[in-house]
Amino acid sequence: MKKSIFIVLYFIVLQASAQNSMVLKGCFSAAKETEIRLMGFIGTKDTLLAQTKTDASGNFQLNYPKRYKGAANLQVKEMTSLIVLLNNENFEITWADFKDFTGVQFTKSKENELFQDAYTINMDAQKKLAGLTYLLPFYKMDPTKKELTAQLEQEITSENSRFDVYLKKIPHTSYAKAYLTYRAVLQKLQKVNKTEIEARDGENTLLKVDFSDESLFYSGLAKELFDAYLKHTFTLQEEALIVSKLNAFSDVLKKSSQGNTKALNHYCEYLMKEYEKFGLIRCAEHLALSLLGDNKCIINDKTLPLLEQYKKMAIGNTAADMVFSAGLKYKKLSEVPGKYKVVVFGATWCEACTKEMPQFKEYAQLFKTIYDAEIIFVSLDTDKEKYDAYIKDLPFINTCDFKGWGSPNVKNYYVFASPSIFVLDAENKIVAKPMDAIATAKWLNVNKQ
Repeated sequence: MKKSIFIVLYFIVLQASAQNSMVLKGCFSAAKETEIRLMGFIGTKDTLLAQTKTDASGNFQLNYPKRYKGAANLQVKEMTSLIVLLNNENFEITWADFKDFTGVQFTKSKENELFQDAYTINMDAQKKLAGLTYLLPFYKMDPTKKELTAQLEQEITSENSRFDVYLKKIPHTSYAKAYLTYRAVLQKLQKVNKTEIEARDGENTLLKVDFSDESLFYSGLAKELFDAYLKHTFTLQEEALIVSKLNAFSDVLKKSSQGNTKALNHYCEYLMKEYEKFGLIRCAEHLALSLLGDNKCIINDKTLPLLEQYKKMAIGNTAADMVFSAGLKYKKLSEVPGKYKVVVFGATWCEACTKEMPQFKEYAQLFKTIYDAEIIFVSLDTDKEKYDAYIKDLPFINTCDFKGWGSPNVKNYYVFASPSIFVLDAENKIVAKPMDAIATAKWLNVNKQ
């Protein structure tokens, strides 16, 4: 009886699993007994949808979530990868020569067929445009070739519109239409040697994007759009103009994504971290304070500490005093002498810290003798044995209360990631928030007196 019940339950589970997933079958004859991964996208991050291994002939099958509607990266370990579109389709793919993308064959997938056709049309148009735009100036200089010049201009107009004409024919219910629309925006931003008109057109097109759209969120293109716009903006060179442009973009992004809380939090968090990475603290603080001051924006528990840090730990604010662990020369942060205090939050388990701490160790004596700066390492560890082994060779102040993220010091500094670095002056006023040890050294060198 028990065995019968088990068998029934087993088949119910199998049936439920089948109803909640779609099947992607394939044959990659050049990749036998090789790992295959299907990576989806969530905002600016990747997520594993399914994985398997090809057999001795290169055949494989992946069961991906039925609820997932978006683009995905089909990865062949250490060999190649391919973007595919997923929209409730059971389909097949064959690809014999990884060097030849035109050899990719889709079966039973209208989405990927549309995507593939659009890609072919676009590539063909771009090749023809390269030749036509090269010839046009020579024809224009010759008054006897006015008719040919007009034909060339007409051909250029036609090639420029080929992709858009095809895109309009794709049904609105197709995910390919949304994906290709956003890829067209990206192409405008990424175009090299843009004219001023083309650059302005690319920027205006981006500013009209609906960042609350789920199609964009699961496309993998949001990160590329942000990165392309940052690169585009950096060509301005003048920092005041860059800050002004990016602050305006942040305002547009915030307003556009308000209808999708998930997208709002995800995109804004990514942008703030990117702004910090490039030293654009004013841009990060502008976005953070704008989000905190807008009651239309719903901030989740993960993003809130990040925003609060920009508010409470902004440059110019005074940082909270910090109680050190017992047995140290100084009992608290305010007792540490010197012109500057470099406070570094990190941990033994922090992968990025394994790179930064040796660098800080190398700089310790330089910071102290040249810049009158003392390094204070504040550990987020909870394991005393690992902490003691980690700090035994670190030639600066090390403190840990073994409370991890629940430590009062961590909470008072609104630390949400490690390593987090703050440069304070003698009165504990925040004067810099560098990304790493090298950036800290550069700041101290610029501000030495």
